[in-house]
Amino acid sequence: MILYNLLKEKLVTVQSPDGRKTQASLPDIFAMLEENQVESFPLLRPHQSAPWTCLLTQLAALALEESGETLPPLDPEEPWTMVGRHEPEKWAQLLRALTPGYPEDEPWCLVVSDVTKPAFLQPPSSTEASAEKCFDKVDLTPDNLDLTITRKAHDLKPGLIAVPRIEEWLFAIVSLQTNAGFLGAENYGIARQNGGHGKRICSSLGSSRTIGGRWGRNVRVILDHIDDLYSELYEAENPLRLLWLLPWDGEKGSSIFVGDLHPLFVEVARRIRCVEKDGGLCVTRGGTKDWRVAAEDFHGALNDPWTPLIDDEGDVKAYGGDMSYRGLQKVLCFSHKPLLLQWHQKYDGSKNQLVLFEGLMKGKGKTEGVAFRALPVSSAVRRLFSSPDLTKENEIASAMLNLVETAENKVLKVALATSAQARRPSFNGAIEWNGPDVDDWIPTVIREMDKEVDDLFFLALWNELERGAGARDDSDKTWTDRLRELVEKYFELGMKTLSLGSEMNLKGIAQGRNRLFGLMKNLLPAAPCLKEGENEHGA
Repeated sequence: MILYNLLKEKLVTVQSPDGRKTQASLPDIFAMLEENQVESFPLLRPHQSAPWTCLLTQLAALALEESGETLPPLDPEEPWTMVGRHEPEKWAQLLRALTPGYPEDEPWCLVVSDVTKPAFLQPPSSTEASAEKCFDKVDLTPDNLDLTITRKAHDLKPGLIAVPRIEEWLFAIVSLQTNAGFLGAENYGIARQNGGHGKRICSSLGSSRTIGGRWGRNVRVILDHIDDLYSELYEAENPLRLLWLLPWDGEKGSSIFVGDLHPLFVEVARRIRCVEKDGGLCVTRGGTKDWRVAAEDFHGALNDPWTPLIDDEGDVKAYGGDMSYRGLQKVLCFSHKPLLLQWHQKYDGSKNQLVLFEGLMKGKGKTEGVAFRALPVSSAVRRLFSSPDLTKENEIASAMLNLVETAENKVLKVALATSAQARRPSFNGAIEWNGPDVDDWIPTVIREMDKEVDDLFFLALWNELERGAGARDDSDKTWTDRLRELVEKYFELGMKTLSLGSEMNLKGIAQGRNRLFGLMKNLLPAAPCLKEGENEHGA
């Protein structure tokens, strides 16, 4: 039995820019993307968006690379046309060329009853017997199969899709196979993250506001720079592309070596098979005794075009943090070459753009919701996305972080603690940091200030970089000026939470305010903008 052929059947709902909804096959989707006729996929859940769009980009790039066809002239005004215009029938032909030897399109079908043949994102077993003894778990709904693990109120609850549609199964399978982390014995995760409990963060430069525009631009960037992706990691003459084509019984030692892969390989984290049930689907799962890809030693740094990297005390690793300014500045000011899809290309135009980050926040046995961040980037700081050496940018960002640490913990925190404890008759100027008036109150004020720092940090970083490049007037406020304003603002907000009914309270506030201005004078002096290599003391 072979069911639900993605190359032939119109299984996916697509909403066009005019609001119309149509059903589309996979080749239809690629043809619609080339016409910029995809506004959204209505049944795609938020945490499935990045895995799905990455897969569409990988498959298109792999198919066009395999075909060897000449790419069209570039049109920055219509980035969705950057890989040409193909009819759905042509896309079906291009995709089939990735899976030769399967006249029934088994690798593109969701249900293939012969378990020794691949199904879409479902690796075959070497024998029927090996499959029968292993596929012993059943998921009746796609949200039971999918990644979100209910631990917090904002996580999606499993088992709520009463009558799932085929495309909901499709999206869940893509999400699981290309984004899963480690989830206990025999449930290993993907290679493109730092460890089993890491996160797959996807990032790119968003020069277009449409799905088709971003897809076309990213596919073209990958094809134009495919040699840059190979590096020293990938050396095979006939690299493996679609890992669901390869038999996998899940035994120890069955992992695939990184050197045998194509840099755009589509991975499959788990052994699963779709089964027809009562006119719909269910999914059976089998455990594995090893990772599908032997990539633990690489810590997710596999030259993936979407995966941001950081330097962790000399080791290059996939970034697995949150979307805060503290984490993302490590990525954007990484002292090595930026990841491929963040490079500013000649066809990205001269307009201000966005750098996009998206990922499911995962941890040990839990998920914490989808995180998305879009950072505006002006044309004056494009060097950040085109230079192989970001030493200067890294120094400036580090100096700005040092100033935040000083402002929050050496100025504001000390001034707040002084105000709280100077109300005591016995106060002699020495702060008791373990007191309840410090532990229970001050961290809340600091966190509120840090939220505003988060909103301001990258705009201020761009300003400092533009100032250093002569593209901004020195009369603009420096980062130190901004932090002085924030420290004063949040000191006064903190004082409003203190009860003001006694002379001692007013005395405490006065002492705290005096200490605040003294600390700002010494540690956050009004000064010219940060120069290369400066820290908070101006050294």
